[in-house]
Amino acid sequence: MNCRAPSRKPFAHYQVLAELRLQEAMKDIPVIAVTANALPRDIERGQAAGFADYLTKPLDLARFQEMLARHLPGRQGDPP
Repeated sequence: MNCRAPSRKPFAHYQVLAELRLQEAMKDIPVIAVTANALPRDIERGQAAGFADYLTKPLDLARFQEMLARHLPGRQGDPP
């Protein structure tokens, strides 16, 4: 989830994540925060909110792929 998308209010991503967790079909889907907020307190807040992982911008593609492999086991070879 892009946490600082221009169309979103600051911290709206926490509300969106909470709403996803309330839906039976979505509650167990891992959500990775993608954001420019890289301070330790930002990362801690994201983890406490329930993000499966936290990736800072600029996007490190190799790290992102590692996160996907970790959170979606058995799907590494699947096309995007």
